Amino acid sequence: MNYPRGSIWRKWDLQVHTPDSLVHSYGGAGAWDKFIEALSKLPPELKVLGINDYIFLDGYKKVVTAKAAGKLPNIDLLLPVIELRLDKFGGSKTSLSRVNYHVIFSDAITVETIDSQFLSALCPRYVLTPEIDELRKAGKWSGIPTRQSLEDLGKVIIESVPEHERINYGTPLMEGFNNLCVSLDAINTILASPYFTGQVLTAVGKTEWADIKWNDQSIADKKTIINGVDLVFISSATVSDWEKARKSLTDGRVNDRLLDCSDAHAFADSTDKDRLGKCFTWIKADPTFEGLRQVVNEPRERSFIGDIPPKLDHVQKNKTKYIDKIRLERKPSATLTETWFDNTIPLNPDLVAIIGNRGKGKSALTDTIGLLSNTKQHADFTFLSDKNFRQPKDNKAKHFQATLTWESGTAVMKGLEEAVDEQQPEMVKYIPQNFLEKVCTQLGKIEESDFDRELKKVIFSHVEIAERLGKASLDELIAYKTSEATAKIRILKQELHAINEEVVTLEDRSTPEHRQKIDNLLKVKQEELTVHEKSKPAEVAKPENDPVKQKEIAGVAAAVEVAKRELAECEKQILEATQEQGKLVQFIATTDRLLARLENLQRQLQTFSSESQADFASIGIKEDAVLRVTLDKKPLSDKRGEFSGQKTKLDDKLDPENAASLIQAKLKDQTSIDQLQAKLDEPNKNFQAYQTALAGWERKKQAIIGSDDATGSIKYYERQLDNLNAVPQQLTEYWARRLIKAKEIHAVIRQLADTYRELYAPVNQFIEKRPLAKEKFQLNFEVGIVDAGFQEGFFEMISHGVVGTFCGVEEGHKMLKGILARHDFNTEGGIEAFLTEMIDALENDKRPDGKRVKVSDQIRKGKSSLELYDAMFSLDYLKPRYALRMGDKELHQLSPGERGTLLLVFYLLVEKDDIPLVIDQPEENLDNQTVYELLVPCIKEAKQRRQIFIVTHNPNLAVVCDAAQVICAELDKKDNYRMNYLSGAIENPKINKAIVDVLEGTMPAFDNRESKYLAM
Repeated sequence: MNYPRGSIWRKWDLQVHTPDSLVHSYGGAGAWDKFIEALSKLPPELKVLGINDYIFLDGYKKVVTAKAAGKLPNIDLLLPVIELRLDKFGGSKTSLSRVNYHVIFSDAITVETIDSQFLSALCPRYVLTPEIDELRKAGKWSGIPTRQSLEDLGKVIIESVPEHERINYGTPLMEGFNNLCVSLDAINTILASPYFTGQVLTAVGKTEWADIKWNDQSIADKKTIINGVDLVFISSATVSDWEKARKSLTDGRVNDRLLDCSDAHAFADSTDKDRLGKCFTWIKADPTFEGLRQVVNEPRERSFIGDIPPKLDHVQKNKTKYIDKIRLERKPSATLTETWFDNTIPLNPDLVAIIGNRGKGKSALTDTIGLLSNTKQHADFTFLSDKNFRQPKDNKAKHFQATLTWESGTAVMKGLEEAVDEQQPEMVKYIPQNFLEKVCTQLGKIEESDFDRELKKVIFSHVEIAERLGKASLDELIAYKTSEATAKIRILKQELHAINEEVVTLEDRSTPEHRQKIDNLLKVKQEELTVHEKSKPAEVAKPENDPVKQKEIAGVAAAVEVAKRELAECEKQILEATQEQGKLVQFIATTDRLLARLENLQRQLQTFSSESQADFASIGIKEDAVLRVTLDKKPLSDKRGEFSGQKTKLDDKLDPENAASLIQAKLKDQTSIDQLQAKLDEPNKNFQAYQTALAGWERKKQAIIGSDDATGSIKYYERQLDNLNAVPQQLTEYWARRLIKAKEIHAVIRQLADTYRELYAPVNQFIEKRPLAKEKFQLNFEVGIVDAGFQEGFFEMISHGVVGTFCGVEEGHKMLKGILARHDFNTEGGIEAFLTEMIDALENDKRPDGKRVKVSDQIRKGKSSLELYDAMFSLDYLKPRYALRMGDKELHQLSPGERGTLLLVFYLLVEKDDIPLVIDQPEENLDNQTVYELLVPCIKEAKQRRQIFIVTHNPNLAVVCDAAQVICAELDKKDNYRMNYLSGAIENPKINKAIVDVLEGTMPAFDNRESKYLAM
């Protein structure tokens, strides 16, 4: 009974006949020795035999004796099986309608008990088939069933028919047995004896059901019998034969309970179809009668007909993915007086349930498995934490070590105080209780959560190797596939910034304050003109001179006029040179900008060439076949040199330090005029001064009036005011251009989302093929364009303390949340509506009695409207994001219990990885109904493809999930802190009791609850 690894797959053959069988083909003398030898050489996976010699136990006794003598070390269990013929369905000539009834006894029942309490009790109840019952009535047979009496009966039967018909009959012994019947009621009455309660199972034989036409009401009685037994036997030559027979049976309840048995009557080397070792039945159970009873309870989970069970085959082909055993022990150098660990636990490759009362060592085992397997969740250890076994002041962990051995034979040893090596691959997926709680609290947050990262790992695991493009993670693959789209967004954001600069300028110009400002400047300039008009020099009449004087003055005046013309010409040249100098400065700047752009373009081309070289080579195309670009800076450089040379000449002409400059020429002309005017008499001096002053006054007047381009002049300000009339239209146009640019950016983000969708398509296809995930949980992956932080960024720039829609901390956040909730960021229309509403909310106070407000007035100190607009319209806050949904709900919309369920479903059904999965108390925060209806089916499906460890206090998970191994943890503090781990299958009596005590609260408590439930 000691099978600590729990239920494992073994072959069971419950229908083996011996040389003492009423019917066999083993031969005569020496058959028994040869038979025992043949049993000792059966395939190593065949561990349980049912010795089925019809109504006698002689053969069973001999096989048991041989095993007791050590001649059958390969056989773990022998079960006595009695095969009977029911009285209701005819005899040997109608074999297809007969029913052979098998009674399988526990090996715990002694042969003497079966003989005395069953076979002997059955003797008076035997009858003959209706066809030959006349023989009994005639007194030709009335003995109790023995080999001799049955043979005598057979002889009488054969002799009762004409000689020419006897060819259709078998041996006398066979004919005697074929016509010996008993009623099912008689069998059931005897089996109701306390001797057999809970120690017997029943079955029907191989031919009794295969050809039944299940829609034929005439066989209703036979169907009732077949449906009432525990098991149904079939004997087939090959697996394909068995499959054909099984498919002919449309009753699923019977199908689940089918076992292929050899029905051996001959040795393995015989040509007989029914021979030793020809059995395709695999049973996952302890090789005990209790194990067989569990097969009746869980036929689909516990039995398999075929060459090898899929799970066993998977284990054998993936030995690096299954843990064989774990050893926990003291280090040789340990000084701690407490015992703690001295445990070697073999581990089942199926579902392992770890149970025990709180604080009894369950997490000690799972944390140790996680430590030795490099789990990434080591920060969430509960036992191996600095608050428990690794306390800094009393680090008990440093006194112990553990060894994990894989099915491949690879072993890993570590001290319990050691850290997980982050550089090593994760060999086990460990989900501590703390991790589940942490992930559930993170759901719905803007930033990427631990579950988001887990989600990406799973999505990436479903991407075909060829589609991964050599990348090691989903993030790397996404970055590679979206790099050009990201670059395009950067370019669009630069274009958007330029538009926003114009918007900010136009918005500033559109305000009444701006118009008033220009109008005030115009009025100042107009006032300046008025004042200037009043300062016009008083007119001085030209003096009347005598002829002599006039002639003298005329010569001087003429010279003054000439000098003035020369001065005017010089001033004109200075103005033209200054204007030309400004143009040349602009030309040089433009040329420099073009040269810089050309330099940037050259760098971009170089970068493109460098980044694309390997890609071009990989597809066998030369770069110059695709890209040929000629860049020639010389024309621009030459032109810049020309502009620079011209500017240098003009700089010299306008340089006051240069004696040949226009500035010096102007000074000379002015000096000449001053000298000539000094020769005039007072009246003429006054006249000349008047003319000079008048000319200066006119120049200033013209400067005040100015032109459209003359900054600070009346006409300039008038033009500015006139231009303001066009600002609303210009602003509308730039708003439209900005929105278009934002939609262009959104289109690229949608392309990114499409790339994400391509990558999750395989995992969705995986879900589609799993009815449990698709139909019961309605699991599906979606990609959504989500807000990844707009609110936080927005209120970093917008003040809560000024009048506007978002005034007030609580009120402002509530207002913005309402706007965000109204719009779908996945569509172009949704983002357009959102941005339009946001601008409206910024320009118009949406609170009761709110008025129009300025955006700039709401900006925080140190921020600007330009920054706000760039942040809003660049859509940096929108990110494509994977979402796991259950029905129409996303994770963050679920209750804590639903979240926990969905997370576990995700790990159990969707995660493609087949490394061991360890979950600590998955039932936390889940009600029992949810555990039974949702979690149990998931675990049952998941355990088919990976090794699972579950720490649980819930009987639904350990018992209803039919754990192949149960490990009961018990810390015995009274025995110097000794950790005990009792392990085995559910059918193991000690484990069964531990389950009842720990999970059900003892049997009296369970019985008490059961007695109070109303039958429904």
